[in-house]
Order: sequence, then structure tokens, then C-alpha cells
Amino acid sequence: MNFALRRYVSRTLPVSSDTFNDMLFISEKHYGFFLRHSPAESLLNPVFFEFGAGWDLISQLYFHARGIKKQCAVDIKPHAKIALINDAIERLHRHTQKADGHIDKKATSHALASMAELNALFGINYLAPCDMRKTNFPSASFDFISSTATLEHIPAKDLALILAECRRLLKPDCIISCLIDPKDHFAYCDRHVSTYNFLKFSDRQWAFFNSSLHFQNRLRYPDYVNMFQNAGFEILVCEAEQPTDSDMAGLKSLRINNKFSDSLEDLGVKTIWVVARKKQLSSFEGGA
Repeated sequence: MNFALRRYVSRTLPVSSDTFNDMLFISEKHYGFFLRHSPAESLLNPVFFEFGAGWDLISQLYFHARGIKKQCAVDIKPHAKIALINDAIERLHRHTQKADGHIDKKATSHALASMAELNALFGINYLAPCDMRKTNFPSASFDFISSTATLEHIPAKDLALILAECRRLLKPDCIISCLIDPKDHFAYCDRHVSTYNFLKFSDRQWAFFNSSLHFQNRLRYPDYVNMFQNAGFEILVCEAEQPTDSDMAGLKSLRINNKFSDSLEDLGVKTIWVVARKKQLSSFEGGA
């Protein structure tokens, strides 16, 4: 149902050219954080891990073109579709032919005949469904973990468990890079809805509107910072896109539910990028 709605109703699949280019930019930024903040030994033969891999695996294909030979991509449901992956492969191949720098122009020259070929052709081990609260992968299995526009769709109690699991999965001193979109996602398909509209509802009211197909936890900027720290991460980068004057005016005119006690500036943060390193503290080790 979710795929059908996106493919034939909202027509957001396959992604637009603008969205595709945005995903390339985001993937390159993830990769840049990996290069800048990872220990030297992780740069040699790294193993990447992404949760919330999505429909078309654009990030994983891009990482492969960047030279990452071994990846694991997981999702709570098997969203990935061969047709969408092949569409991404074709577009990425055209992009790589024009790209400069350290990118393999032959890395995306083969289309998939089946999902089983993902690993053989691209070094991508795709697993779905996968419960990120307890993956059963061995501890310290991965050199880099990423997620893009995923954390905002996870209930807070589960998100705490997932971040703890991410910490367990990372090798010592390795990093996690997460782009978070804390805005009201209904605004993307309804121009009459503001990006802060859901802040006016109580938890009980919001439960009525909150779709299980596109769950939104409504966590705000300070909530995410606290969750990373509580999970045993040292935050290295925290980029918060601040609200514009127009955004602030809209927030001030909104009757915000008293559940949200943060400042208007914190409530109005539009995107959050967190890059964090696994802390080596005895209080967090617990045999992990």
C-alpha cells in the first residue's frame, strides 16, 4: 500500500531529479564525515552500515562508487524494489561519467536482474525486515553507520534502544552520521499545512492523525542531542538548520501544545545533522 501510494498517488517514486541530486549531496556529506572523523585503521577496508535504507538504495550505490566494497543496508520492512534500484543505478551511472574526483566510473555499469545480485555486483548485503533494536550482528562489526531522514519516524522508546544498538555495532572510536528531518511531513504533500503544524496537538490528539505508514515522533532538537549522549556517544558535529524570520513568525502565531516546553528557536530547527563517536566509557561497556 505504501509503495502504491508513493508510486501512483503522490508520485514520489521514482524520486525526482532534484531529490536524486539531494541524495547524492547527502551521501557525499556522510562519506566526507567518515573520512574526516574515522580512525586511520577504518579507512583501509571499511564496512558500512545503514538503517532505513529506503526504496532505491541511492546512498549505498554511491558509497560503492566511492570505493566502499562491503556494506550492510537494513530496513524495518522490505521496501527496496529492483525497478527503483535499477533506475538509481542508471542515473548514478550518468552522474559518474561527468563527475570529477575519486569516483569509480564503472561501478554502476550493471543493472540488477534480481535482489540476490546486490551483494555480488555492489557489495551490498540488504536485510529486511530487520529489527534495529536487536540486530544480532556481532559487536564491533562496522566502521561507519549512517541514516538519512529515518530517526524522526521512530518512537522515542525504540530510538533509545536503536542508538544503543548502533553503539554496540560500531568498532572502537568509529562514528555514526545521521541526518534528521524534524518537520511535520504532512507539509510536503499539503501546502496548507505548515512544517510546525503538528506541534499544536497533544499526544492523544496526534495519535489520531499519526499514520503507521509514515509515523512521526515529533522529537525536537534538544531531544535528539540528549538521546545520542545518553546512548554513550560523543557528539562531534551538530548542525542545526535554524528557522527563518518567517518560520519564527509562523511559530509565534501557532497555539503550541504545552507538551513542548523548548524555546521557539529549538522548536523551529528545520534539519539536524548529528555526527557522533562511540565513547569508550566503562559505564557504557557492559561487555558490549
